Amino acid sequence: MADFISPDQAVRGSAWKHAVEASDSRPVYVLGAGFSGLVTAFWLRESGIPVRVLEKSQRVGGLLGTHDFAGGKAEQAANGFLWSRGVAALSERLNVPMLPAGEASKARYLVRGGKLRKWPLSIFESLALAGRMFRPRSGVTANLDEFGRHYLGAPATEQLIAPGIGGIYGAPLERLSPDAVFPNLHREFSKGPFPLAALRRFAKARRAAEGDAPKGQSRGSHAPAQGLQEIIDALADRLSDCIELGVDAADRDLNNERVICCLPAYAAQEWMHGLGKQELCYALKDVEYLSMTVISAVFNPADLPGFKPGFGCLIPPSEGFHSLGLLFSHCLFPQRFPQNKLFFRSIMRDDDGSLAAKSETELGAMVAEDAVRLFKASPGLRPEELAVYRWPKGIPVYSRELV
Repeated sequence: MADFISPDQAVRGSAWKHAVEASDSRPVYVLGAGFSGLVTAFWLRESGIPVRVLEKSQRVGGLLGTHDFAGGKAEQAANGFLWSRGVAALSERLNVPMLPAGEASKARYLVRGGKLRKWPLSIFESLALAGRMFRPRSGVTANLDEFGRHYLGAPATEQLIAPGIGGIYGAPLERLSPDAVFPNLHREFSKGPFPLAALRRFAKARRAAEGDAPKGQSRGSHAPAQGLQEIIDALADRLSDCIELGVDAADRDLNNERVICCLPAYAAQEWMHGLGKQELCYALKDVEYLSMTVISAVFNPADLPGFKPGFGCLIPPSEGFHSLGLLFSHCLFPQRFPQNKLFFRSIMRDDDGSLAAKSETELGAMVAEDAVRLFKASPGLRPEELAVYRWPKGIPVYSRELV
């Protein structure tokens, strides 16, 4: 029977260490040539372990990919990595430099009352939040909305957590589990009743685990100069002789092989069902994926006179915008874009499936409507150019079923 090793273990090293200790000359089969599959296979090979990568589609990279767009670059999903020792090691080994986000991106905004604000809470709300840090709290919370309101209060939950976490994880707070989204932080909160002490313990443990960034190195967003496709291409080049495209793992007899499954839950469930791994299938069946739409749009600066340079803005659902947030791509990675245009990336969640039926023109109008409201432009504005990427199963819901 296949020997199952998690991709997280493989990237961190324990999986390939296990393979070396097994003194087994058989190759390790990695299922899926998305980013996790490619990175897993790369580190296995770097450790001297034979590897084969099986990919059902005709391309590598999964959700990640960079495309030429309006004289610049459009990312079809994520547009960068947060700095970590793992990212730094991968960058160095592949000889693909990671550049930090541009200076103009240091300003980050949240939206309240239709306006961009660096801090969305009032003075009284801020004081109330500070007071809660020293007030003992206890009890079980079922989701992130309850967790936020219990420990931080309603204003902070609605104006900070809802846009920040909802924008990253693509789901309403009511559907997100604290111990799935923040397992280590949630663990610290369970150790004592004081929020500030829990946050301090969490920050200390995180620094100890990750280590300090090198002098002069920021921990923020980093990416190759011309987009994430650079790192995908570098990984694919290093693994070119062991990647098989257009191969369904279900068609291969892997029962007596070592396998690392780097497939999304729904694809992994289908494969494991064929192997008779019913317990694993049952564990995966409740993992829900949300549809996501990523839109890159170009505007003329003269049409958005109220634009403020920065990283971008996250938007609470209560504000009634179409987008979960807008990223200001030309500020984040200016080397990718002409300087006489504004490049935005909008991420929209398709909870009810309605976005799937909308045309690219309609989606562009929705982004423009958000930009008009945020930057006080004239109604009727439309993007000069548009790139739309639809992901019917784009992101898993980090619910309690994932814990």
